[in-house]
Amino acid sequence: MSRCNSYRTDLIEHGAVVVEIDRDAEIYEDRLRHAARLVAGHRPRAVLATLSPESFEVLRQMPDGVVRIGVLQADEPEVYRLVSVYAPWLDVVVGVSERICAVAGSLPEAAGLRIEHIPYGVRFFRESPLRHATREGPLRVAYVGRLDEPQKRISRIAEVVRRCGDPRFAFTIVGSGPMEGSFRAELSGCANVEFAGEVTPMRVQEILAEQDVLLLLSDYEGLPLALLEGMGMGCVPVVSDLESGIRDLVGSTRGIRVPVGDVDSAEGALRSLEADRARAVELGEAAAHFVRSRHGAVEMAARYRALADGATGCGPGAWRFRAGVPTPLWVQPSWRYRGPVRVLRRWLRTLRMTRPGD
Repeated sequence: MSRCNSYRTDLIEHGAVVVEIDRDAEIYEDRLRHAARLVAGHRPRAVLATLSPESFEVLRQMPDGVVRIGVLQADEPEVYRLVSVYAPWLDVVVGVSERICAVAGSLPEAAGLRIEHIPYGVRFFRESPLRHATREGPLRVAYVGRLDEPQKRISRIAEVVRRCGDPRFAFTIVGSGPMEGSFRAELSGCANVEFAGEVTPMRVQEILAEQDVLLLLSDYEGLPLALLEGMGMGCVPVVSDLESGIRDLVGSTRGIRVPVGDVDSAEGALRSLEADRARAVELGEAAAHFVRSRHGAVEMAARYRALADGATGCGPGAWRFRAGVPTPLWVQPSWRYRGPVRVLRRWLRTLRMTRPGD
């Protein structure tokens, strides 16, 4: 239901059925009804809602007998509000980090809900490469993720790149985002930085296999997938010391945590690793072993499948293909999404889509 599904090709290659709903062609409530009908066509035993409030709205239309699962992927207030708002339509809440599970479980609305900690699993396409302490050349540092400021604080990455502008360091930036243009312009004078753009998951791992360090200086996270991939490929994580996800993965023997917002410490960590390549190799090997032994994709999938064990599912009559959509709970003001106003918005949307020249 989002405008851009960056995993579409990868999902199709693995046999998933991917349906994308045109956000411009239908009003909000009709997109919810469209999604619910698509789900009903599969008559599943379990339905997962994740990322967007729209997916949680769809859970409200699922009949009894279907296990309704809400997945929380970030340690920030708006994500926890999903539980508070949609608790009556949730059977299980999954948190990708221990911190997320603890906070979600402490919410009054979550009383009686099943809370499960299921961290991400990664499908690795290749073994972690063997690195040598005697390798000549610069310390290779990668950033993998969205190029934005509110969460990822890409300005901190730019500052570290500028400070480490000598030939002892080489930076690779993987990803795209709203700050990409200004970020590239800011670093245009830096000869030791390369932009890979947005690439496939397989290519991400290929790039990480050629790096020594993964740099991530976010303000908040859930459990960064890039961190799992980087550690699994033997990169030393130099990351913000965040309670959610980071502390689950990065200990003193398999990476370096720096205070949130402390660019000086991040720069110092890179310089210490450049000066002591043997330590960098040791930390990277420990990181790869830790992630590969605990965060496999097969194990993650098995844990999600287990959530549906014992679910009875529903007969054909339980699926209300023509069911109306209740007034959405997340979007405001609520009057805009019900009754005559909904009808008017639908008419205006149809008019806009059919008007010549549009």
